[in-house]
Amino acid sequence: MPLRSPIVSLTALLSTISLAACAGGSAGPSALLPVAAPAMPGRTSQLAAPDSMVYVASRDVNAVLGFPRTAHGNATPAITIAGSKTQLSEPDALALDSKSGNIYVVNDGGQGPLSSEVLIFPKGANGNVPPQTLSGSKVPIRGSEGIALDASGEIYVSDYSARAVYVFPAGASGNTAPIRTIAGSKTLLTQPSGLAFDAAGNLWITNTQNTTAPILEFAPNANGNVAPIATIGGVHTKLGTGVFNVSIDAKGSIIVPNFTSVEVFHAGSHGDVAPAATIDGAATTLMDVLSVGSDEKSNIYVTNYEPRTGVSSLVTFGPHARGNHAPLRVISGSNADLAVPVYPSFY
Repeated sequence: MPLRSPIVSLTALLSTISLAACAGGSAGPSALLPVAAPAMPGRTSQLAAPDSMVYVASRDVNAVLGFPRTAHGNATPAITIAGSKTQLSEPDALALDSKSGNIYVVNDGGQGPLSSEVLIFPKGANGNVPPQTLSGSKVPIRGSEGIALDASGEIYVSDYSARAVYVFPAGASGNTAPIRTIAGSKTLLTQPSGLAFDAAGNLWITNTQNTTAPILEFAPNANGNVAPIATIGGVHTKLGTGVFNVSIDAKGSIIVPNFTSVEVFHAGSHGDVAPAATIDGAATTLMDVLSVGSDEKSNIYVTNYEPRTGVSSLVTFGPHARGNHAPLRVISGSNADLAVPVYPSFY
């Protein structure tokens, strides 16, 4: 298989957005909306505890940012992990370990076009701080845009170049080999990116650039060339090739970014099924959706990008949002330092 460039699915999504904007059209009905975040004077508090924050990877400024969940408008991050010691280079996936508190970041630009590495920061890390790394000759990751931890703390990393998902031991760092690998023709993996777990421990994978089966579900501890236990895909799902990640909320609902909208499927949805709700329209302020996340109250967090201006934002909706629904909060502006943000994450 020919190797792909780093951040291939996110880059492909951004390219599609930019081409539509340059052509004078839009990537969707809300692509031309201005950022609607009301400006806030001053800066946000720097005293917020990590457990009360939402974290994102801000890819184009090589940073991991933490905002108080109540932040709104032109808010300054309470936590900024950035600088030469951090080794951050095009971070395009993020996961938080609720047990250890560690912050896991996929660094897709760290070692050139054919190799990714995982950076591991301790809970509460802030500033220009050095991480531990998961990299080396025994770590086979070549190109990744997804990372997640299961209930036992095992570390799952997707690899779009190898059409695989690697599983590393809980707490792994250094030159540590995976203990399991999901790969092979039966898996249906073509370009895996985002990863998430439901309450039963099932692994959900977004299969970017695949319209037949853009979302795959695997049984706990899946290993080898195994078939998914279920898929979501088909014309009724509304899902196209721009599905970058997936989030499972506290109710088990399946939340998926879909170009200019967010699709919400009932828990347990499989096959060619219509979403239970779609968040889309002028009131939402959604422009071009990059990724989604959900907190313990099932609030939905959306990272957003405007191709004409290059402005990014972090948009929060309540758990019952649907249709042309106004957000609870929007973070955007020069203080926020959001530049192609991805993977809203929580402890």
